[in-house]
Amino acid sequence: MPCRGGAGLGVSKDRGMANTPLSIIIADDNPDDRELIKRSLVGASLPCRFREVSTVDSALKVCRDVPADCMFLDYSFPGEDSIKGL
Repeated sequence: MPCRGGAGLGVSKDRGMANTPLSIIIADDNPDDRELIKRSLVGASLPCRFREVSTVDSALKVCRDVPADCMFLDYSFPGEDSIKGL
């Protein structure tokens, strides 16, 4: 899901570089928490693209398959050890 914000962040085009969206993985079993993170980043006008996952295994798969600039990782997945997975 691409962010809708982003104006004004990054290096200006007149300096030879375009604003590049950040690739962000949000790994959390709670959809409300994932939405809160997305809304906070969009509200800060960060240009970004989100990948959302709800399990440690899916987070590991996305990390292997998709380059990311940042990951928000819930450390208290029910029945899983996200720190060990990290």
